[in-house]
Amino acid sequence: MIYRTHWMVRLQTNPRRGETTMQMRLKGFISAGWTRALPACALVLLMASVALAQDVEVYRFSPTHGGIAPGGIQMPVAMYWRYTASPAPQNPAAPAIVGNTIYYACRDRFYALDAETGRVIWRYPADQPLDAQFRTTPAVSEGIVYVGATDGNLYALAAPTGKYLWSFRAQGAILSPPTVVNDVVYFGAADGKVYAINAKTGEPVWRGGFRTLDAVNGAVAVADDMVYFISADQTLYAAAAATGLLLWRVRLPGTLYALSPVVADRNVYVVASNALQALQARSGRQLWARTLPDDIVTEPVAGNGMVYVLTRDGRVWAFDNTGKLLWNSKEPVFTNQPVAPPTLAGNVLIIGTTRGGIYALDASNGAVLWKYLLQSSSSTPERPSFTDITATPVVANGTLYVVSDDGSLTTFRADAPDSIPPTITELEPARGVAISGQPPIRFRALISDDGSGIKTDTIQFLLDDKPVKYEFDLVKGEISYLWDTKEASASPAGQPAGAATVKPLADGRHTVKVIAEDWRGNRTEYTWTFIVDNTLRKRTPTTTQPRMGVPGVPGGIGGGRRGGGGGRGDEGY
Repeated sequence: MIYRTHWMVRLQTNPRRGETTMQMRLKGFISAGWTRALPACALVLLMASVALAQDVEVYRFSPTHGGIAPGGIQMPVAMYWRYTASPAPQNPAAPAIVGNTIYYACRDRFYALDAETGRVIWRYPADQPLDAQFRTTPAVSEGIVYVGATDGNLYALAAPTGKYLWSFRAQGAILSPPTVVNDVVYFGAADGKVYAINAKTGEPVWRGGFRTLDAVNGAVAVADDMVYFISADQTLYAAAAATGLLLWRVRLPGTLYALSPVVADRNVYVVASNALQALQARSGRQLWARTLPDDIVTEPVAGNGMVYVLTRDGRVWAFDNTGKLLWNSKEPVFTNQPVAPPTLAGNVLIIGTTRGGIYALDASNGAVLWKYLLQSSSSTPERPSFTDITATPVVANGTLYVVSDDGSLTTFRADAPDSIPPTITELEPARGVAISGQPPIRFRALISDDGSGIKTDTIQFLLDDKPVKYEFDLVKGEISYLWDTKEASASPAGQPAGAATVKPLADGRHTVKVIAEDWRGNRTEYTWTFIVDNTLRKRTPTTTQPRMGVPGVPGGIGGGRRGGGGGRGDEGY
């Protein structure tokens, strides 16, 4: 008897975590008595493989781009390590993770990093930077990495080494994340075409591509032998995966903030302006639509009978796959806008925003489980600067991966060590300064924590040991209190209500105390004093100006304060 089959098994042992990752593929055909016994064994091994390795090989975790991670994550988390390359404004490229390797596009280079430490394994190009930018989430399949660039090329690189294998040239920039299914790579381009090419050779599968009337910059979703894509001509198209033959198309009204369709539960979900639509995947017939009070700003998360969307007013909405509203945020969850779709990991919905906001919500009710301010790699406690999160968050093997446009890839884990308490820095009044006690007097301080982040409900602000009603801006990391004429007013005894007098702060030394904890319970109490001398001229309170994000310096150190040693950025060698 001839057995024309073999198992390809790769084991990777992680001594630090005591974990072994197994990847296994079945090749060929097996017959005779083994046909009954082997499937059960194969099922056990495959289940073990899934449990040990949660690879992310394509944009938003699957060819349908539903945004559902292969595993969950425990909250709260703390920073594990951080790798910083060159600044890449508005970088939309999320990483791919296969085994213990991260594949990461950042501006004019493409990197493979060690998932444990952030150490650079290889980079492409190895010498001079590319004369273009990599702007897509990569896809990884059968040992090949695929990534698009603004020079119109889809590059195929050897996953172990970064060696250039081949490239396919479109007639416009490739901003569409590639999707690989059945040895075919599907992607769109700014030339208005969608391409299907052989994943091994780069030869066209659809001769000439599928032509639309405008750029196709979103991801191409693939499900049940059909492909779905949105063109800037305001049209959703469905075509046969094998031939590229048009099957149906639907005109989308309104403004398209989300350029990628999502396929789940035999539905296609699309958003335009403030409307969420569910279409029948086979025919394009509208099943239902929901109009929300404000614009929907990203693609939805969809799958397992659920759909989640984010609106411009900072709220989150959860529907089932029939369009029934299950819950929505009564108050805004996030302050700054998301520009990349959220991720669902287990029962945790993860949202990244501009100016560094990261939010983790309970997917069953919207309760906030964790929130974090990601500062630029050039930020300091005294001079905080901010960075935008413009790529979808990725979760794999219990790790959260966040790309920011200062050129950083930051990782978070629930088991990352964090014993360092928050840093508090006074802004005004300055320590030891003498000021007039006449109102208004503004009190301000900065609170930062790059470990697990500030747990905002633990913050206390005390003036002369008395709690005051403060404001805290998570985006700036700034706590403030204004002692104004209302605070300083009192109705003298024997006078009618409203006949108030304004009392200045008393002469002498006064104490300001700020208390804050991080999500791991590390606590800081910071105290400073100032002097009131009411013979001095009344001072004008400082007007707080918003600080703009400062991109990270070229190059830089990976690894940060947590985890392994990390690698260096482009210019850091």
